[in-house]
Amino acid sequence: MVIKMNIPEKFIRPFPSPEEVFSEEIERHAKHFLPICSLNLQFIRPDSEEFWIHFVQPAEIHSGCVGEHTSAFHDRYNFEDSICFDVDENGKYRFNGDWHFFILENKEMPSEIKTRIMEQAQKIAEKQGMSFDQAAWYKTPHIYRQDTQEELENVYRINHLCFNAIKNLYLKYGKFLQGYVPIELDSKYTLEELVALKEAADSQCQDDGLDRDLIEDAGGLSEGMLEEGFNHIDGMFQEEYGNLVDTPKRDDGKVFSYVGYLSGYKFQEYGCDELYLFFDADSKKAVVRLVYS
Repeated sequence: MVIKMNIPEKFIRPFPSPEEVFSEEIERHAKHFLPICSLNLQFIRPDSEEFWIHFVQPAEIHSGCVGEHTSAFHDRYNFEDSICFDVDENGKYRFNGDWHFFILENKEMPSEIKTRIMEQAQKIAEKQGMSFDQAAWYKTPHIYRQDTQEELENVYRINHLCFNAIKNLYLKYGKFLQGYVPIELDSKYTLEELVALKEAADSQCQDDGLDRDLIEDAGGLSEGMLEEGFNHIDGMFQEEYGNLVDTPKRDDGKVFSYVGYLSGYKFQEYGCDELYLFFDADSKKAVVRLVYS
């Protein structure tokens, strides 16, 4: 495999710890966001001051869009497959939105919603001759259903497990191993077992390609971007290049500076096709956008 982004080690940090990425509520942030790598913005703009920005991917990714069922908690920068962070002077992140944006933060149904559902379920049960439990399930919003919560608990567990296995192997070998180990939501592998399975799959793989790239592009400097002739990356996104639309904008309409993108599926069992990162130095906000083909 051709290495598309040969980023010197002084500009990139593979798999930083949650403590290096998040400024507060570290355990809560680490539950929802998997830190893939940190990039020194001097790699993109050599004349700028050293400042580290982070690529993180949501652990909630499975089917549909992140935030698809929590529209009540959307805002300007946090909506379907868009997540915003406030960035402090040290480059550390704090989630900018309402935590209820994530389904697993909605385990407790508000009492007013529960009362309304019970009243509606009683009427439906009497009118349509179904059981009260069936009617209550039917009227319960997706995010509060027990089966939804249980499935997502498994999604988080599997995504964290795979991420940590890939992290351990990348830090050990300095590359992504070849071969694929399928994992079901009910799989009970330990981290050690999954690491061993991935090493075994790699040893049996005929593909001797070398994939070291954590990031597919940074600042439009990858071989692919340069071959396409994009000399002004911000202008490219203002024209809504490819399948990326509604890029984050400041109050004056200017698009946030493009940092780079990576292939999210390389880092967890259920990942996005492309994860784009934008940053605005004035407002100190970083926005992650998830894209699927």
